[in-house]
Amino acid sequence: MTKQRKKYSSEFKEMIISLIKGGQSRAEIGREYGLSKGMISRWVKQSQITDRPIFTGNGNASLTEEQKKYKELEKAYLAAKMENDILKKAMGIFSLSDRTNTSS
Repeated sequence: MTKQRKKYSSEFKEMIISLIKGGQSRAEIGREYGLSKGMISRWVKQSQITDRPIFTGNGNASLTEEQKKYKELEKAYLAAKMENDILKKAMGIFSLSDRTNTSS
């Protein structure tokens, strides 16, 4: 059996961060809410990144617009490269069969 991963809302995470900022220790909060100190530390670290919104997805880091554009361009490049490689192989196959048909 696989263990289902718990998902916490951004509001819950922000509440935990506010408790930390209010002076409660990670150990106290962890015991009270059933969280590991490592998870709480990770949330605190994520909250300290100020150039982008925090806790936006299911464990996926939120990307800046520039990073999103780069990922999109990289995906398009890889698709075009794969298409080009397939066409090269097809040309090789067809040109090989043309040579064998003309020499008969």
